[in-house]
Amino acid sequence: MTLEGLRVLAGAQPPFPQAEEVLAVAQVALRAWRMRSTEKPYMFGHGTAFKTAKWPPTWYGAYAVLDALGRYPALWRGGQADPADRASLAELAACLVRYNLSPDGTVTPRAAFRGFTSFSFGQKRTPSGFATARVLAVLHRLDELATDAAAVDVSALGSSKGGLGTARPPAC
Repeated sequence: MTLEGLRVLAGAQPPFPQAEEVLAVAQVALRAWRMRSTEKPYMFGHGTAFKTAKWPPTWYGAYAVLDALGRYPALWRGGQADPADRASLAELAACLVRYNLSPDGTVTPRAAFRGFTSFSFGQKRTPSGFATARVLAVLHRLDELATDAAAVDVSALGSSKGGLGTARPPAC
């Protein structure tokens, strides 16, 4: 609900000011990512399922976090931006790319909710133009972090508390 609330506030008309309190709420998700090796909120792990978008993306995952937080550039830009938040966003973006985009830049869904097989994002064998566009739109908001994200070795990122300790490599 926090991520959905942040998305709603970011799109409010008239625009909702990006007050310190709103950014503090946004930082909760980044803290959860940073603390994944020692803390795991119930049902909010950060393993392969978190990094691989499930279509339609309605649950907590890298896509949902970046979709919400990418609307708040103060998290990575400006004098008050926390370098740890910037690094976390770059890691999440790197995971979104490595676990979802194929080498040709398309998204072939690896997971989809039942009932969506008549949609392109419900097909697990062919690239989905819709899923590709959605992932690229989220990543586009974070263009300033592209160099940082490209430098991240997702295979070296630790897993969630209770996990094996090392990240499972991406399928693509």
